[in-house]
Amino acid sequence: MLVTPGQMVASGTALARLVKAEPVWVKVALRPEAAVRVTEPTGLYLRTSGSEEPLSFSASEVRLISLSPGVDSTTGTVGVLLEVQSSVDDLRLWSAVEVEILLAGSRQGIVIPLSAIVDDSGISVVYVQSSGESFLRKQVQVVARQGFSALVKGLAPGERLVTRGGNSIRRATLVAAGPGEGHVH
Repeated sequence: MLVTPGQMVASGTALARLVKAEPVWVKVALRPEAAVRVTEPTGLYLRTSGSEEPLSFSASEVRLISLSPGVDSTTGTVGVLLEVQSSVDDLRLWSAVEVEILLAGSRQGIVIPLSAIVDDSGISVVYVQSSGESFLRKQVQVVARQGFSALVKGLAPGERLVTRGGNSIRRATLVAAGPGEGHVH
């Protein structure tokens, strides 16, 4: 800092000097059972507000700095501090971002695009093409997600899945069902 709070300065006066803009430190609040698994990240996805595509970082660009030894009594979370080697302009200091920490290991199952999952009053559903222009609503359980993909339970291999426009199909089925009994507006 080159000035003090409340000091009057002329236009164009330097107020501070930024010494190092890289690397960026990302502070993440995790549930205690999830935080203990973060020992050596194999990658990281960050979603900034307003961007649809997440920023992706490989294992060589992410490093674990610290893991809080205690649980925050107000939030019930454990703080994890990660260092990201990045000069990406979308990554602003003090930004709120959605974080996915990639860890070693793998799981087998059916992976679908996140765009196929529709939130139906808190229940994750997808629409499967049964024939022609007919679709069936199927409830799925999201086991894990990574970037734009989700590992799910509740689907069979080979089913034809609606990957875009599932919300439109949901609205169409609600309109076709007509107003419900007992609570009509």
